[in-house]
Amino acid sequence: MEKLIGGRAFTVSCNLSSNGKTVTQLFALPDTGANGFAFMDTRCAVTTAKFLGLPFERLKKPIAIKGYDGHRGKAVTHYLRCTLAIDNRRLVRVPFLVLDLGNHDLILGALWFAHFDVMPDLRRRRLRWPENLPPYPYFAKELKRSYTDLGELGDSP
Repeated sequence: MEKLIGGRAFTVSCNLSSNGKTVTQLFALPDTGANGFAFMDTRCAVTTAKFLGLPFERLKKPIAIKGYDGHRGKAVTHYLRCTLAIDNRRLVRVPFLVLDLGNHDLILGALWFAHFDVMPDLRRRRLRWPENLPPYPYFAKELKRSYTDLGELGDSP
């Protein structure tokens, strides 16, 4: 009988960059059920911001968060803007809300999918991109470090 529950999560490999530096080997969970644009785990955000030399930006008003299970989490107070490279596409100045995600570095939410007109292809475990966002080569020199190699570099925003 076919497996009816469980298995590994559908994630996509991606990089975050700014200021000529790139954090590689990050994984984003495409989640059309997440009612927001894009989210970054606090630990990942602190490490990434430190390496890329980016400041955390404070929201005008905290945003109350509810998890997938309906339980309220700690309110989001900060976000981080950086370039998201995914499937050979570079999306510039993507705002990521910073919160404790637990098992994922990043979550791409329903508003992200709607904004970029991207569709998740669950059968093939990939993203389907619109024609107006084709892949393109990128040749700029960047200082690259894998997320796992960066380790813990700081505290919460």
